[in-house]
Amino acid sequence: MKKIAYIFLTTLVPIIGYGQTEKVLVPSDLKQLTVVTEPSTLYKGFLRAGFDLSYGVIDKYFDTKGKRVFMPSNGWGTSSSLSPSLQYGITNRFQVIVTIPYVNDLQQGQYILYAPSADTTVNGSISVKGKGIGDLNTAFKYQIIPEGASKSSLTARVYLTIPTGEKNPTDIKGPYNFKSPTGNGCFSTELNLTYRKIIYPYSYTGYIGYDYSFSGSKILDPSDTKETEFNYGDRFNAGASFNLHLNEWIALTNDLNFTHWGKTKIDNEIPDNALSKWVIGYETHLVFQIKRFRVAEAVLIRLAGKNEAPADPQYIMIVQYTF
Repeated sequence: MKKIAYIFLTTLVPIIGYGQTEKVLVPSDLKQLTVVTEPSTLYKGFLRAGFDLSYGVIDKYFDTKGKRVFMPSNGWGTSSSLSPSLQYGITNRFQVIVTIPYVNDLQQGQYILYAPSADTTVNGSISVKGKGIGDLNTAFKYQIIPEGASKSSLTARVYLTIPTGEKNPTDIKGPYNFKSPTGNGCFSTELNLTYRKIIYPYSYTGYIGYDYSFSGSKILDPSDTKETEFNYGDRFNAGASFNLHLNEWIALTNDLNFTHWGKTKIDNEIPDNALSKWVIGYETHLVFQIKRFRVAEAVLIRLAGKNEAPADPQYIMIVQYTF
């Protein structure tokens, strides 16, 4: 009996030792956590650098009846941006993010105008291009309810957008031929709350956000000679996501979201033709984690919308490295 007990104890000791140390991760391991297993904010002293590259074709929108239609006058365009970003963990629960995009937009098409005085029509082309630095985005994230043994957290994120991009059209050669602005021309701020739960190899999130735009002034029409005061309608968004590991270094995220834009004010009044629009989108990411290096490929699909909301898909690529 003593021999049996001895054999049992000698077998159990290594198991106990392993169980006590398997959850201890050195800093290099913490920098290799995936989008499913990493905490809601970076650990203290960690720096993550990278960029987001987005691209989309603009030729469809949702009309006032919610129908997906093509843009009038054979119009179409492209919208792309390259956004370098830096993220830094000030504490294990507090993180700061800085992003500044480089915007490259293009709109082309044909238009037909009727001239009553000559009783004729005039054909022309649309060529609107915008290229340059966009508006600077800063964000602060804080874990209100920190992630603990329950693997759940509640995180607040505050955005501040600073209008560093060009706000007015330039190089105006005609009503449909000019360089479009790359910035919005106003400050804005957003508060976002995100709840997250990890049940390995899955994680679940739910979020809600509200964006408030401050008033600004800019040239709204290329034919204007002076700036007009405006105030973009507030934006509300909410959504939920389900994320899972396909294997130890590949993860798949699935996000269903809703966004609503309020009516824009012009000179402190809402125009009669102003519309509040909304869109429902589905976004999926395929994320590759190669040690500290992360690459994600994503597509955003607009499922439904109304009142001139965008209807085209958008493609996104994200590259990041944690120092």
